[in-house]
Amino acid sequence: MKKLEDLYNQPFKVEIPHGKLSTEGQLAIAEIMKNSGLPFPTEEEMEWQWQTKRGNFPKRLQRWLAIKGFKNLDPSIMASVGATGNRYIGDISKSDPYYFKFVPPPFNWRDGQYGKERSCWWTQNQKEYWQEMNGSGVCFYKSGEDMSHNNGIGRLWIGNGPKDTLMTFNGYYNNSEKENWTLNLTQVVATFLGLTYRKIRLSCQGMHVNSDMGYLLGTGSLLSEAVESLKLENNIRSLTLVVPQVRRVFCSSCNVRLLNEQDERLGQGRIYCIPCYERIFFDCEMCKLEKRIQSRIKCGDKTMCLECFNTVAMFCDGCMQTFWKHDISNVNGINYCITCYFNNTLICPDCKEHKIIEEFTDVQVVPCDCCQRVIHEPAKVCQSCRKVRLLPSQEVHLL
Repeated sequence: MKKLEDLYNQPFKVEIPHGKLSTEGQLAIAEIMKNSGLPFPTEEEMEWQWQTKRGNFPKRLQRWLAIKGFKNLDPSIMASVGATGNRYIGDISKSDPYYFKFVPPPFNWRDGQYGKERSCWWTQNQKEYWQEMNGSGVCFYKSGEDMSHNNGIGRLWIGNGPKDTLMTFNGYYNNSEKENWTLNLTQVVATFLGLTYRKIRLSCQGMHVNSDMGYLLGTGSLLSEAVESLKLENNIRSLTLVVPQVRRVFCSSCNVRLLNEQDERLGQGRIYCIPCYERIFFDCEMCKLEKRIQSRIKCGDKTMCLECFNTVAMFCDGCMQTFWKHDISNVNGINYCITCYFNNTLICPDCKEHKIIEEFTDVQVVPCDCCQRVIHEPAKVCQSCRKVRLLPSQEVHLL
């Protein structure tokens, strides 16, 4: 039997012929068998596909009866089974193509990308258990041309069963919640691997298994031996999976499982992975408290929260940079840093107070009397000596 590890991430295609016996067809054939005094196989003992590699349904049924000790049957019985079955199957000349890959853990695709969304395997992180058990998945796609996450259409969980068998469960396809998708997709896998399969009761505490049912896949003798080794409960063989001890701690932001305490940080009462914590929080250098990154602001060489900033620093209304409060001057309700203060204010010759330049009239830039440098707009003060020059007219005079 092929190992799953040898098949990972390779594209495959399988065509399954139509022709599965409907429930009505099964009941009709069961009635024929009952009226003939013959037993009828359960779904665990016989595939309800009309045509398989082991022959059509009447031939497989006849072989099963022979094993049970019913030989030399009246040919009319099998003829009646064949005629009845033909009325309850689809067109077996047609086939459904399935495109799929076997994928190893971790299963990092988004909820809903491969069939049913809002699955508890994602919303409750139950897939982490299956990953811890080294379980695998089968991802199905809409076509063979694009076998990416965005083109996913279905999924089936698959892993190692007892005695060199495989087990499958929780099948979804085309966002359908139809229960027999697990069976249908198991048939696809079994056909590809050349194996037979048997239905079993499957359960696992902490990990939801649809209808508590799954399938074992294997070769004839090994499969029978594996099934017989299972516990018999209510006439069906049962397998209970044991989940290993898994640290159930997840990042509150990205939902990644944190394997040990060294991988986590506590932020405002919630647990985060280190990258998410550093993206969301920082330590204020002023109050030494943990704060959210949205309130982070820098003044000088200090990074602080907005609360501390409002206490010790402020913005300059001129350049909109941050400064310590003792480096800010207020002129008529406007806060200026030292540079913006000299660039935007002049000393009034009457009241001797600094005023905003726009409040002056008939002011013209002149050369400084001490350095003879031209004062540049918009400043009204020499950048060298800081002396203010005011003239009553538009004339320029050299002093």
